Amino acid sequence: MSGETNPPRPRFSVPHRIVRCGACGRSVECTITDLLRYTREGWPKCCGQVMAFFTEAARPGPNDLGEEGRAEEPT
Repeated sequence: MSGETNPPRPRFSVPHRIVRCGACGRSVECTITDLLRYTREGWPKCCGQVMAFFTEAARPGPNDLGEEGRAEEPT
C-alpha cells in the first residue's frame, strides 16, 4: 500500500423488532434472542391473542427524495 487509507465503513443501525397486540395495542421491543426463544417456546400472547411481529422500516435518505421532498417511485 502506498499510503492509501480505507474509507470508513458506514454504520448500519439494527432495526427495532417489536411484537404488538392487535387488541389493546401494547407493544414490546424484542431481541434476536427473544425471537429464537419464541420459536422454541411459543409466540407471546396478550389479550388472549398471539402478538404480531413488526420490524422498523428504513427511512429514505436525502438522495432518495424527489424534488418535492417525497420519496421517488422506483423505476
